[in-house]
Amino acid sequence: VGGNESKKVNVQLITATNKNLHVAIEKGQFREDLFNRINLWNFTLPGLKARKEDIPANIDYELELFRKENNQNIILEEAARKKFMDFASAVQTPWKGNFRDLKAAVIRMATLADQGQIKEEDVDLEIQRLTDNWGERHSQSDELLEKLLEPAQLNKINLFDQIQLRGVLEICAQSKSMAEAARTLFNQTKTKNDSDRLSKYLKRKGISWEQLSERKF
Repeated sequence: VGGNESKKVNVQLITATNKNLHVAIEKGQFREDLFNRINLWNFTLPGLKARKEDIPANIDYELELFRKENNQNIILEEAARKKFMDFASAVQTPWKGNFRDLKAAVIRMATLADQGQIKEEDVDLEIQRLTDNWGERHSQSDELLEKLLEPAQLNKINLFDQIQLRGVLEICAQSKSMAEAARTLFNQTKTKNDSDRLSKYLKRKGISWEQLSERKF
């Protein structure tokens, strides 16, 4: 491009980006003529957050790769695998670095595994590392929810219902009694049985007021 002589080449150019190039062109951040040159075929590849069914196979692949490169027989215990998969496939797990995050997580767990066995405590530490790396900040309701429900239980609750439940727990955590929490939550539709309404709502989610009271911060 820009030369005075014609030269023949036989190449196939493959490019990738995590940006919307149409938006970038409109903002003057990407040359439209360059886009038109390279835009023959284009495909949108969803991130890991939208392809969580691919996680198990990739865990096995990265573990096998680690074994061959380091000549170590690393085993991911069944309970540890389940705990990691519950976390990895949860709706709220962002996987901001996509497969790079997953690869790094497997390498760290395998490297730190005692006697070649990745155990539940190794998974707990890795989950903490990932959430710290992503800058995830848990609210009081998030912490309560994680303590009250197992990841498998939480994964069975729709995201819409999770958001609602977090809001309810936030109010409960700030209230001195169930009655006070119920008055706040049902402030526009107060009845004589508001505490009972709240109790039944929590029970449907597998939570009792007694549990909640004992685990308040």
